[in-house]
Amino acid sequence: PTVEASGGMTTLEPTESASGGMTYVTGDPHFQTWDGEHYDFNGVCDLILLTTPGFNNGKGLTIHIRTKKMMQWSYVASAVLKIGDDMIEVLGGQGVENQYYINGVPLAPLDDGFEGGLGVEFTIPSTRQRKMVVNLDKEGIQKVQFQTFKDFLRVDVLGATEEDFSTSLGLMGEWETGTHLG
Repeated sequence: PTVEASGGMTTLEPTESASGGMTYVTGDPHFQTWDGEHYDFNGVCDLILLTTPGFNNGKGLTIHIRTKKMMQWSYVASAVLKIGDDMIEVLGGQGVENQYYINGVPLAPLDDGFEGGLGVEFTIPSTRQRKMVVNLDKEGIQKVQFQTFKDFLRVDVLGATEEDFSTSLGLMGEWETGTHLG
C-alpha cells in the first residue's frame, strides 16, 4: 500500500506483521516493536534493530543502526542491512556525497539487485529526501524501506512473515510476544 506524505513523497505504509504489529525506527529515535509498543532511546551508539537468524532458510538478516548526537538528543544517522554475506548501508544527511554503499562500494549500480537478485529501488524525491526499498523476497511482499529527511533516517520492515521473522531478536522485540531480548 502507498500513502502520500508531506512534500509529495510517496511512501509505503507500514503493514501489520503476523504477530499483530508493525516495526520501525524513526526520528530522534522512536521505536515501534513487532507487537506495537512505542518507546524512545536517546543513546549515541550502534544498535541492533533486529536480527533474525532463520530468515530465508537460515541465510539470516540483520539490521544495525547508528545514532549520532544533536544538541541534547540523538537521531538515527545510518543503517546497515545484511543478508547472508551481502550488505547495504544507507546514510542520512543532506549533501552526503555517497548516499548508500553496497558491499562497501559507494553508489554501486542497482541493476543486479542485492543478495542474489533481490530488487532494490533508490529514488531522490527532493533535495532533502531519499528513499531506498529492498525487496526481501522475489514477490516483493517483504521489504525493508529506508527513508531520509535531512539528517534523519527512518527504517521500516514491511510485510514481514512469521516464516522469515519468527526468530527475530533485538530492539524490535521477539516476534510472538514483543518481549525485549538480546
